[in-house]
Amino acid sequence: MFFEHFLDSWIQDESAWPEKRTLKMFREWFDIEYRSIVWDMGHEPLGIDEWMDDDLDDVDLSIMH
Repeated sequence: MFFEHFLDSWIQDESAWPEKRTLKMFREWFDIEYRSIVWDMGHEPLGIDEWMDDDLDDVDLSIMH
């Protein structure tokens, strides 16, 4: 899905895309960089969990550095 997303940004005619797309090919075609960003490739709407600061009362924060 990720491969197709980037191919679509280059060429929208899917018949021009390579028929067999592999992880090896993806790695050859693209530079992979680790970033602090999340791509939501799902089709479902995002959910929001409601919580309050009071929920932290039971959390042991001493383990956080």
